[in-house]
Amino acid sequence: AEAKGGEGYKEVIPFATRQPNVPKIAWDQKIDGWVLVAFSILPTGHVDNVRVLDASPKGVFEDNVVAAVSDWLYDPADIGGKKVKVQLTQKVFMKWKDYPNNLVQLK
Repeated sequence: AEAKGGEGYKEVIPFATRQPNVPKIAWDQKIDGWVLVAFSILPTGHVDNVRVLDASPKGVFEDNVVAAVSDWLYDPADIGGKKVKVQLTQKVFMKWKDYPNNLVQLK
């Protein structure tokens, strides 16, 4: 959808991500869940300003997801030959069986 100079949909590709640590309480109580975060990708490809929008269950996974997403690295968006800051929303799913799996996952 092009409006006021917009270029529509642009794919933003992660170079490196890591799965968040699953908290011990989630392991002990066999809790799965998810966290919806919004964040910025800077022109350098680094993540900035990670914010929690929603989570289920609340109060279990948020801190670990924010810490992991803050370490992600992306191929920055290129619009008109210039690297630009991009805003994303991502839902991160957590499985208690993954405790304490937090290895870097190169894509």
